[in-house]
Amino acid sequence: MKTTKNILLGLVAVLTLLMFFQACDKSTVVDFTGKYIIEKGKTINIPQNTKLAELTFEDYTDSRCPIDVNCVWQGVAEAKFNVKTNQEEQILDLCLGGCNVISKNPKQEFMFNGEIYEVELIELTPYPSTNKPIETPKATLLVQKK
Repeated sequence: MKTTKNILLGLVAVLTLLMFFQACDKSTVVDFTGKYIIEKGKTINIPQNTKLAELTFEDYTDSRCPIDVNCVWQGVAEAKFNVKTNQEEQILDLCLGGCNVISKNPKQEFMFNGEIYEVELIELTPYPSTNKPIETPKATLLVQKK
């Protein structure tokens, strides 16, 4: 009788531990999807309010046709970002405008915990103008799960 009671208590203890560890695994699910706005030279956390990954807007070039000029072609804006997780670091070179003419990608992928995410540069502001003062550029990125 004592042996059966000890076996049952041991089984309950093992099942309790297994349920505890399974509950811990579920809390590590992360989703990076969303729209992120970031200034040049700044770093933000993605997803917001977490410390899982950092996104840094490192550099840009903007040869898009200014809004107050008539141009032969639309031009291109390129921006360089760094995505850093505890697992790895990846550089993203994204393009906006006439990307197909210069064979640049408007989208790029990064991986986190076996999930593939696609990042797209959807806006770079301010738009070039010949008579506006230069402002700190802001990039808007769209991140979607692939």
